Amino acid sequence: YPISFLESLYMNKGVSLFAVGTLAVTSAYLFYFILLHAKYGHTIGKKITGLRVLDISESRLINFKKSILRESPLIVINLGIILYVITFFNADLSKTEEVFYDITFIINSIWIGAELIFMLSNKKRRAIHDLIADSVVIKVPE
Repeated sequence: YPISFLESLYMNKGVSLFAVGTLAVTSAYLFYFILLHAKYGHTIGKKITGLRVLDISESRLINFKKSILRESPLIVINLGIILYVITFFNADLSKTEEVFYDITFIINSIWIGAELIFMLSNKKRRAIHDLIADSVVIKVPE
């Protein structure tokens, strides 16, 4: 599959631009979450709502490695979708984009549903990605 992916980048410039653009947007999105959680313990949204991501001890911020682990399911899901779509639907850019958005919507909906079910079924309200990174989201006293 990696060879097919690389081959598709050279054979179809439209798909190449789609792949590069999609990877850039996904990377920026993940970089935002990984960097801000590791450095400050929150994103802008969490700061506004008074939430902070801490390690399981609830006494210190998560480190960069745990921040990457926390986002790893989304990294794997998004890269998998990108590679799948580019590899198998590289002949027609409009079809590539359509399939990409359909698959992304379905898989991310399933992931969000699993996260919510899991979060609502444990005492500390930890989602799957929090278990992976040994992290917890807490309300910060004002």
